[in-house]
Amino acid sequence: SIRPTAGMIEPSQPNAFLSHPISTAGPMARTPTDLCLLLETMAGKDRFDASLVSSARSAESIRIGWLADWGGALPFEEGIIELCTDALDMFIKNGADGSVDLISKPPFDSELLWNSWTAIRSKLLADQFLIDYGESKVFNAKLPLKPEILWEIERGLALNDATIEEAQQIAEGWSSCAMNLFEKYDILALPSSQVWPFPAEWRWPKTIAGTNMDTYHRWMQVVVPGSLAGLPCVTIPVGFNDNGLPMGMYLMGPRNSDAKLLAFAEHYHSKRDWPSKRKPIKDRINRVL
Repeated sequence: SIRPTAGMIEPSQPNAFLSHPISTAGPMARTPTDLCLLLETMAGKDRFDASLVSSARSAESIRIGWLADWGGALPFEEGIIELCTDALDMFIKNGADGSVDLISKPPFDSELLWNSWTAIRSKLLADQFLIDYGESKVFNAKLPLKPEILWEIERGLALNDATIEEAQQIAEGWSSCAMNLFEKYDILALPSSQVWPFPAEWRWPKTIAGTNMDTYHRWMQVVVPGSLAGLPCVTIPVGFNDNGLPMGMYLMGPRNSDAKLLAFAEHYHSKRDWPSKRKPIKDRINRVL
């Protein structure tokens, strides 16, 4: 999948607090080539031309900054960091002319990023729900809303201007920090999730590696750096654990580097080709039947 540069696809909700939306639509596909074509369809050829991916900078001399667990700040379930590290090492050993550097020190305070992202998200969500449905429907049980969404709306309405201004400043500070990192690296890499796929009966993971999750979305904290800065992020598969559960890694680039990220994903795909190694569940079920 690809989360394109924020704003490439017209956002459904403008962000009044940043120069870019913190969420965006994007395609999912089994191969990078299909991703390119879908992104061109969704964004329009004037914003993304799939034919340019083949001429984007080759992955043969890529510089990757591996952020791993953000210097120990983010908890991960057992095996995730190791699987992603092995995937990067294997890619280099399989002939890619590049380098992978572990960024062992957090490049930015993860808690500041979290506070900024959640404040802006809550405020945007609250404002949009009130615009779309009105206060009476939202708070008088006239909408089938989950308690987590109601909590987020109430939180957003309670935020004052000073809190939002601070969140904006943090977001701008992180964007500047990320751009400095891209002077040294072509790509910044993180695991795509802090947990393995979990049972559908769970509302959300309540703990990760012994760390309690204090909100319903804290287990997704690893996605905040890309989202808050509006960076393009391509997700690539890295393999499976002993129980057959999949994991991926997301690769961030500077804004408008979507074509270069997809070119790298295609190069990685040519070396690993996970789709041919692991057929879709539907195909496997049909084979058994």
